[in-house]
Amino acid sequence: MKILIYMPSHWADEWAEMPALFPDHDFAFVYDVTAAVAEIRDAEVLVVLGAAVEPEVLDAGTSLKWLQIASAGIDSLAARGADRYGHLLVTNARALLASHVAESAVALLTALTRGIHYSALRQAEHRWDNSYDYDEVAGKRALIVGVGGIGRAVASRYHALEMEVRGADVVAGEPDDALRSVHPVSDLLDLLPETDVLTLCCPYTPQTHHIINQAAFDALPDDAYLINVARGPCVDTAALIRTVRAGRLRGVGLDVVEQEPHPPESEVWDLPNVLMTPHMAGASPRRGERVVPFVTDNLRRYIRGEPLINVVDLARGF
Repeated sequence: MKILIYMPSHWADEWAEMPALFPDHDFAFVYDVTAAVAEIRDAEVLVVLGAAVEPEVLDAGTSLKWLQIASAGIDSLAARGADRYGHLLVTNARALLASHVAESAVALLTALTRGIHYSALRQAEHRWDNSYDYDEVAGKRALIVGVGGIGRAVASRYHALEMEVRGADVVAGEPDDALRSVHPVSDLLDLLPETDVLTLCCPYTPQTHHIINQAAFDALPDDAYLINVARGPCVDTAALIRTVRAGRLRGVGLDVVEQEPHPPESEVWDLPNVLMTPHMAGASPRRGERVVPFVTDNLRRYIRGEPLINVVDLARGF
């Protein structure tokens, strides 16, 4: 069996031991689309960094049976149609990114409440200015939309910061020590009036497209915070701009936006109390030490004919 590892070149060392672990199988390592198209024709397994793998690579994989994605989101693949790639077994690494994505959610929130982003701008100006309208998270009511591995990791950190945490999801879930309750996402508009911190950790699907729209913003209290570490199109950007311009949100932390890279002419850059990071929540120097053993275990399962971990449904988008 041939296994193709298609990763950025700076990840090469992370995967170097794979051939020795599976000496009875053939491995190929590629770092660009041209090489991937050439090598995939007789490959049965493809391991890629993200679901945005080029369609010409997948279409050339006439022998391909299993696609292992080394990240969480599969929206870009699902958007091409389950009918096109539904014959593939697809797995992702959704739970493995939970800790560092959750840290980013907390960082965005606390930077806004404690004025860190404001002070960083003043530091660049060499200006001592502590006039920010400071806030704190203790006692706030948080609602996390999407309580899978990442959502629950955020919940545990919010709980440790003395917040009251609830969840909403398209899949029924059970509460735990950090999550006081888990509600159907259909109850979202009823939950928002009692939400101080709305955090998105959900996959992007047709059901979650613009799940935070003008009606959702109108339902939130005027001094609420929005944190998005999910996908940009989960939030209606036009509605966000209107709401912030109207002074109806105390702070917004965005690791993702509808258009990435975000265009310089966008209004979002200059919105007051909006902190934006360039889709970096999934980045960590420890990502490889979590993902590579997981893929290794899944490959052993595949070879033995055992069920794989983190199988996704392209039709549902998660």
